[in-house]
Amino acid sequence: MCKTVHRYSGAMQGVSCTDVKISELFKEVEYFEERSSSYGFMIDNTGRALIHPLLPEPAFVEINEDPVLVDITSLERTSGTANIINSMKRGESGKKTLPNVYFTLPRGRLVNEGSRYLQYQATFFWGPVQNTRFYLCIVLREETHTVISEADFDISNSEMNNVFLYHNRSLTSDSQPKCRFNSRKVTLAQSAVKFTPSAFSNPFQYIDETETELDVREYTAYLTRKKDQNPGFNDDVRATVWATYKAEQFWKQQPESHLAWRFIGTKAGVFRVYPAVSLTKSYDHEKRTWWRETTSHPGMIYITSPYQDAWGSGILLTLTHTIFKRGSNQVTAVVGADFPLQYFSYFIDNIYPMCTTKDFKCMIIDDSGFLVIHQAFKETTDPKYFDDPKHITILEPAIADEMKKYGVLNPLTCKDLSTNKELQSFRVTLPAGRSTGLSFDQTNNKFELKPVMDTNIFILRIEKGSILDGTTSSACKCDSNVQPDFRECNNNCNCICYTPIVYNVCTNVYTTTSADSSLPCSARLLDKSGISINENLTGLQSCFDPKCNEKTTKKDCYSEFQCSWCEFTFRGEIIPEPCCRIKGECSFGKTKDSNSNICDASHTETPSEEAEGRSTDVVAGGVIGGLLAVVLIVGGVIFLLRYLYIKDNCDKEDPYLYAIPDHIDLRSAQNETNGQFNPTFTTSNFSSGSVSNGVHSYISVVSDKSRYDRPTE
Repeated sequence: MCKTVHRYSGAMQGVSCTDVKISELFKEVEYFEERSSSYGFMIDNTGRALIHPLLPEPAFVEINEDPVLVDITSLERTSGTANIINSMKRGESGKKTLPNVYFTLPRGRLVNEGSRYLQYQATFFWGPVQNTRFYLCIVLREETHTVISEADFDISNSEMNNVFLYHNRSLTSDSQPKCRFNSRKVTLAQSAVKFTPSAFSNPFQYIDETETELDVREYTAYLTRKKDQNPGFNDDVRATVWATYKAEQFWKQQPESHLAWRFIGTKAGVFRVYPAVSLTKSYDHEKRTWWRETTSHPGMIYITSPYQDAWGSGILLTLTHTIFKRGSNQVTAVVGADFPLQYFSYFIDNIYPMCTTKDFKCMIIDDSGFLVIHQAFKETTDPKYFDDPKHITILEPAIADEMKKYGVLNPLTCKDLSTNKELQSFRVTLPAGRSTGLSFDQTNNKFELKPVMDTNIFILRIEKGSILDGTTSSACKCDSNVQPDFRECNNNCNCICYTPIVYNVCTNVYTTTSADSSLPCSARLLDKSGISINENLTGLQSCFDPKCNEKTTKKDCYSEFQCSWCEFTFRGEIIPEPCCRIKGECSFGKTKDSNSNICDASHTETPSEEAEGRSTDVVAGGVIGGLLAVVLIVGGVIFLLRYLYIKDNCDKEDPYLYAIPDHIDLRSAQNETNGQFNPTFTTSNFSSGSVSNGVHSYISVVSDKSRYDRPTE
């Protein structure tokens, strides 16, 4: 940034300049988000976009890269915005409402899952930044909602002391007992709360300053109502902390030992996780894949593809659900839980017995074509296999070809301005009039595809021994050794891939026609917030003893997420009599080199690895519970049981309902009405709505467990 320096006489003496980080200069615009579909952007006098939600955040641009500066017309594609942009470049101020403004939102991992587009009526407010050649515009979607109020929460003075425990416990001292939960140091007595920059009225207050013990004390005093002096939070943060505390109370009341981590993240910048664990300061749940995936499926249960947990819990799936603000279709929070792939796979085999017969082969895919359950997942003993999600075009190319022929696996493209690539991803959608799926009769006996109601997943079934069973040959052969971001598309293959586009920096225009054939992608968010510090666990007792060696069946073994059903030696040899052991001794069904005789009758679990029982101080603090997210898990999985179960041929009721549309019109989305289940808190407890709002229809299924005689969560 430069400014001319003049003498008293008015003659120019020289130019004074300073270098300023774009990330520092435009933080206020970067963190502006008045509503879920409102944003701000800034341009210079040539029309180049300096900051825009569709550009990579400046803080995430690598040090050896130039910032992405493109003409604003490449980003603002709504009809009518050209006049607004021209007015901005002339240095004018103004206001204008447009009826169908494009809002581009992420669907998860950009390369894998692409973007989604919604259109709303919105108002543009613009004007110049004083004494600069920068011009700012704020876009506000017109919508009303009820604001969360502290008056909605009746928390006693004794309870108030428990509503807040800061995640970084090294900054303060507390009396809560510590224990080892897989590879993390936790306490079971409370959940932990972490804030993101969005929680603060001045976001870079949190980003730039090093947190101290004094900061945490001020947080605690304000949030527990010992002092009314606000240490810099937005007005709704205290009420949000109180609301999420209601979730913690419910978590502890519902012990579910097959679950790993339970959590709730809010738009107010509050993240609560149980058991309480320390997170890195850079952790921002709104920049995590699970948040973007879930919020792109509002009102649905979202199930992720399997992944290896960085905190030592093994191969997990995450199940999440959105919560809406009262009187609005705006997402205000996401609640979820992590549970083992092995448990889910075993569970599906039991509730969907047709898949375990000699006649059929089944798999579960999500609405982007990624596999959630596949036979290869059960056969591998290498956890690194799950470093990247597996797409059906890679593992089952012949089936993918048939799905494309019947119009249920469809490519979509978007323009990634940060890499000058047109990215191609896929959507699984059902043809018009086929909302209940495709049967074998409708695909010439090639495959059957059925959607699972109110989720992002589909059951895909083929006949064993058919032409598609085990067939890897296909006209479309995607190289599994090449990451999608580096796989260039060709005319013979529809893979997750890219087509290059060329941008002329000097003229501010794209010189390839493909650049105009698709809308811009949502911005890449290079997620650096999941890296955890190594903790010293020496001498730390396990939080509880799962008693894996006492479990004699696979079902019982999988009921404890810390247990693993040992079926192979470290050499890959089959163990004649499998057994149940803790994951530390038998990770992902395979023994360690030193424990090849782990299933011998004389073998006992190492006391130093797992305590011989729950310590009394830990029990006093609260057992591992199934918190609010367990409502989702319990309700959701029984819910899956209800709609996945193969019914008798004489049953005319189709167990599957409707598929997931690619473009969800939130304007027509219906908020869920109050259910009958109300665990210790009322429907006014969250966001002037409910922590259970948005999940109660599944809770109503939970309350009727007697209807199902199969194992449930």
